[in-house]
Amino acid sequence: MSKRDSWSGVAFPAMVGIRVLGAAFSPFLFAHAPALLIAMSPFLVHLVFVAPLLSPEVYFPLALAITTLQCVVGFWFGSTFGPRALTFLVSRTPISETRAQLFLTFVRRASVFAIFAIPGPILGTIAGVAGIRRRTFLIVVAPAQALWVTAAYFVGEALLHWIEIARHVITKNAFGLTAATLSLVGARWAYTQYAARRDQ
Repeated sequence: MSKRDSWSGVAFPAMVGIRVLGAAFSPFLFAHAPALLIAMSPFLVHLVFVAPLLSPEVYFPLALAITTLQCVVGFWFGSTFGPRALTFLVSRTPISETRAQLFLTFVRRASVFAIFAIPGPILGTIAGVAGIRRRTFLIVVAPAQALWVTAAYFVGEALLHWIEIARHVITKNAFGLTAATLSLVGARWAYTQYAARRDQ
């Protein structure tokens, strides 16, 4: 591991932490700061729900920049740390060991096409572990994320009526729902810590 690549050992865990915080506060952010929700926690469901709430001039540059950057950070982490990166994923994210191995097998077989099939930094990390060439990944990742961001935008537009209803309900109950999501995320984090210690 070179000093040039070691930054990913700090950047990836920090990114995971920010995504977790974004997910934990997602009801409040969805109600009052949808752009910040994308910036912190660009899960596909969040991209869909926020798409109709922002102008295309804000949504597309923000969503594409964040999702692409997170995939690149994930890829660098995976290619730098190899199997240890996969262990980190299993112990710190909702992905299971079985699913991680299935994704790894899929990426090794499908190569570049897999980058288009699964969005997000988890796929980027697994692509790095699988040994996809960095130059290839960097060429393909932006078009792949553009495909997912655009799909999320049009799905969100199609669901505009229901999203507006959901936002009205969530806005009225933002603090209670945020407390509930915080509890769920906290419980999940405590369980992953317990499981990691148990398996050591």
